[in-house]
Amino acid sequence: MLSFSAHVGHRCRQVAIGLALILPLVAAASRGIAEDTGYLGIFGSWETRVFQSEDNAQQCAARALHSALVNGDVLWVFNTASRDTLHDGYLAVDRRLVADARSAQIVFDDGRRFQLMRGHDLHFYNAAVDGPEILSAMERRLALSLVLDAQAPRAVSIPVSLIGFTRASGAARQACDF
Repeated sequence: MLSFSAHVGHRCRQVAIGLALILPLVAAASRGIAEDTGYLGIFGSWETRVFQSEDNAQQCAARALHSALVNGDVLWVFNTASRDTLHDGYLAVDRRLVADARSAQIVFDDGRRFQLMRGHDLHFYNAAVDGPEILSAMERRLALSLVLDAQAPRAVSIPVSLIGFTRASGAARQACDF
């Protein structure tokens, strides 16, 4: 933290230095919002975005917002390339979040568990057959836990609020015309 000696003009210097530090951050943030045309909004503990995937498909995703997810994402994705096979979308857990995990599962607040599978891209996904049941549970429950079996002696459990998920996934579904 910067400290200043107490003399005339000291308050003006503090304000000027404060503005000099904050204004570039505000300008960068406003540029990011203006350029991000895929942002659809925040719904409770979830946000919705539209983006292009690596295979040139359009993906519309609801993303969980939680402080424990700062190094990775938990997403419900509607991918136009898989519209016919995964018409309810799918759960995707970012590989950055599960890098050291040998296995992963989601556990709902009613006790139901679903094992996730590691994809070729090192993300974890739900089995296609489980998609409709997982989506239904996510729309009706209040919370789930992402349980990661890592190299550590104990599994790691990351809580994920489902408040706002129904509206966020609905906005994502509509954006990709599912």
